[in-house]
Amino acid sequence: MNPTMKSYSLRVEGARTVLECNTVPVPAPGAGQMLVRMHAAGLNRGEFIAAHGLHAKATAAKPAGAEGAGVVAALGAGVTQWKPGDRVMGRTGGAFAEHALVDAREAIAIPQGMSWEAAAAERSCSRSSTRCHGGSPRALFRSGRTSCSSSGVADRGGSRPRGARR
Repeated sequence: MNPTMKSYSLRVEGARTVLECNTVPVPAPGAGQMLVRMHAAGLNRGEFIAAHGLHAKATAAKPAGAEGAGVVAALGAGVTQWKPGDRVMGRTGGAFAEHALVDAREAIAIPQGMSWEAAAAERSCSRSSTRCHGGSPRALFRSGRTSCSSSGVADRGGSRPRGARR
């Protein structure tokens, strides 16, 4: 029997958005991917807009949460820079779940002392802030600058971002 997990999805139904909790199979990481046990998930602008029905048209259910933070649980073929137990943050399709797949090339190690919530918000924040500060999200994060967007605020000093903790 394959293991299962809880996973949230969003779908638009008329003028409302429905958040559903489903039991689904735990995904297996493919080449270049990692299976991450999620501890926190970020809510990005696109999901916020969808949840308020501002662009409502009927849609099929989509996994909720595009950014998350957690612990590496399993590695796909070719992943050598990470190991099970590493604390990582990154983009994913479906961070509002017990497990999610993360592209190993895009994952970033969570610095010691950073909360799960700050790490989950950092990915969304840093993508917006790199336009202001220049460089990549990794370069921005290493610089120690505060990152902000409509999703929340996170910095290396411990600001409290808006996020969902598991």
